[in-house]
Amino acid sequence: STPQAKPSKKKKGLAQDTEKPFTIYDDIKQKLIAAGMPPEQIAFIHDADTDQKKKALFSKVNAGQVRVIIGSTAKMGAGTNIQKRLIALHELDCPWRPRDLIQRKGRIERRGNDNKKVHVFRYVTEGTFDAYLWVRHTVAQINRLAQTKPAVPSAVA
Repeated sequence: STPQAKPSKKKKGLAQDTEKPFTIYDDIKQKLIAAGMPPEQIAFIHDADTDQKKKALFSKVNAGQVRVIIGSTAKMGAGTNIQKRLIALHELDCPWRPRDLIQRKGRIERRGNDNKKVHVFRYVTEGTFDAYLWVRHTVAQINRLAQTKPAVPSAVA
């Protein structure tokens, strides 16, 4: 199901709030629709709750009928072969595990994508734990690269 915020508690005697709880997925979809994107071109991965529905959704994404697909790393991980037309990946949070960064980018940077150049956008709010995680992951990657020995050709006598 779509991640949802907990509804705020109302004091007794006040009118009940009949609005749906806020979800980032619905908010993004509504903003895309307001900007002119047809609703049928936006999909949530969690709505494809069977293998058959996933296969149909993935076909629509690869055919360009669905232009935006929204989902979590867990739901859109291994087995998500939708790379044919992907042009941009938007990351709204920082995963706990660095390997999840590789998994996310693996959805778009792979053989079979018709786009030779793709874009990865990361959204971070300063001063948050996500900002700290991004820095931590970046430093860890730099340290790994610094420890890698470059390939040096050996001299042959």
